[in-house]
Amino acid sequence: LILSPGVMSSDGAIRSDDPRGDDPDNTFISHIAINQLQTCFVCGTTKGYRVYTLDPLVEFSKQERLPPAKELRAVDSICMLNKTQIFPVTGCDGGRPDCRVRIFDDRRGMFIGEMRTPSGQEVLGIVMRRDVIAVACEYNVYVWSTQPVVIVAHIETTANPRGLCCMPQDGPWRVMCPGQNQGTVRIYSRGDTCAADPDSLPDFSFPAHEKSLQALALNARGTLVATASEYGTIIKVFETSRGELHYELRRSATSALVSSLAFRQDDLFLAAASEQGTVHIFRLDSETRAREQEEADGPQAARPSFAEESGAGVLSAVVGAVASTSTVEGAMGMMRSWTPKYFSVPRSFARFHMPDHDKCGKPLWDYRARCSRIVGPQIAFAPTRGDHLYVVHYNGFIYTASFDEAEGGEATLVSAVAWFSPRPDFVIRKDGGCAVTVSGEDEHAAEEGDTWELIS
Repeated sequence: LILSPGVMSSDGAIRSDDPRGDDPDNTFISHIAINQLQTCFVCGTTKGYRVYTLDPLVEFSKQERLPPAKELRAVDSICMLNKTQIFPVTGCDGGRPDCRVRIFDDRRGMFIGEMRTPSGQEVLGIVMRRDVIAVACEYNVYVWSTQPVVIVAHIETTANPRGLCCMPQDGPWRVMCPGQNQGTVRIYSRGDTCAADPDSLPDFSFPAHEKSLQALALNARGTLVATASEYGTIIKVFETSRGELHYELRRSATSALVSSLAFRQDDLFLAAASEQGTVHIFRLDSETRAREQEEADGPQAARPSFAEESGAGVLSAVVGAVASTSTVEGAMGMMRSWTPKYFSVPRSFARFHMPDHDKCGKPLWDYRARCSRIVGPQIAFAPTRGDHLYVVHYNGFIYTASFDEAEGGEATLVSAVAWFSPRPDFVIRKDGGCAVTVSGEDEHAAEEGDTWELIS
């Protein structure tokens, strides 16, 4: 179905049979974005864009060579608002960065508006609501109103090469983006937002990570924001009214770039995808929250100084403190206060290991455009089946996985459906055929693997 050249070696390099230079008619992926309802996604390509529904998987629209073709030969960044057919896009011509966001009406097949960033700054990210559009550049976020189209806010940030920016879809608009200091989150809103929510601050920043931010995501109500740094080992969840930390979650001990974060609609689960081919699912319930609070409120006053935390110094301090504690609970609490935080941060509740990846976690097929900033798959929870998770990958597959909401553990692969191929004659199959997927045990086994049924 999609077995084709472009296989990646174990070090991530494209092999010599890369199809990019073989056929000028081939198309590649430059951007993937899932809508706020987690029901559809849009894909920017080297020739235009495509719109898909997730359940069932259907290519709803395909626009190539957007008019006028000589001005927009590829879509570098695109987003969609719920299920509307209005798409803000940025493109490139000859590899030059685009400083414009153009609004394309898919139903009418024409551009209906344009916004240009001040000083010709390159557009790196776009977020759209019905009343405003936020555009992220490397050091600034600009907010345009839609009626009339004028800039209503200018937000300065630290270096933001990923174009991170998000907004809640309901209520007065608020912008979440990197702050002016490394690793901080800035939440900006207008005065009417604070009038609607007296507990909210109009414009504030709070520290989230030591390193630069790699990923941001909001829950459906806009009350929680999840963050990940460029290390990718820790995921944090903050409330958005004042920046209070609610959860600190460990994705892995191995550093990896987080490509996508997604809350379930009821905020009970948070999923994190990375470049390593594994999706981690965290449970956000009262038990996890209580554990976080216990760690924050645990006994810290008697903790030995940094100079003492080595060899006999820490051992004698621990023995003396425990010996002076009269209860078992007190002794255990004292021990936890000296245990490195690594061992106390909650781990993932469930995990999904994607097939078609080699031992290093690299996909066997790579259909990204050369200028794409995609680092990994995009994820979404199925709105009608809370224990199902969609993984939209740049290798051309959509994986559907299910997990046990009570026990967690290893998630089960439900289906693997080919949604994209560079070939111009590719179509999504609807005849119940099969897609060949590789378990990942052998990085060169591109023509062998298990067979999964396609969903229609």
